[in-house]
Amino acid sequence: MSTTRLKTLQPHSGAVMMALYHYLRNPEMTNFGIRQTSPFSKVYSIVLVGTTRDEIIFRTGRDWPCYSRIYARSNNTEFRLNHDHSSVKEEFRIENRKLYNGDFRTEAGMKIAFEGDFVSDKKLEVVENFRLADGKPVFARRYYEVDSAW
Repeated sequence: MSTTRLKTLQPHSGAVMMALYHYLRNPEMTNFGIRQTSPFSKVYSIVLVGTTRDEIIFRTGRDWPCYSRIYARSNNTEFRLNHDHSSVKEEFRIENRKLYNGDFRTEAGMKIAFEGDFVSDKKLEVVENFRLADGKPVFARRYYEVDSAW
């Protein structure tokens, strides 16, 4: 089975996580241009559209936007990310320059773990870890970087 057909993290999930990382460190920044550099190149336009005590809402895209609701717990270190177009909930922790304990179940029921490193203030590497039906492990990598933030 080809791993390109598997439903794993949404392609813009890493971009939203990168925007969240920047927003938590610089709350005055509310607009982000985040580029996914691998496995393909795409720029995501992400805008903060609202916050409450325990919820941060980002809009990704312009023509067909995705509204991502991020629920914060444990003093803004644990997060649950919900996309408005999917029932999947992506959960993860961010502490210092590390994204870890990432976990979600696909709509088909497959459990996928992920982790990441904020290599610098402007770069994120996300690694997804899961097993195919035949037991073969897969470690899919994605890379994101900040093009602009204001």
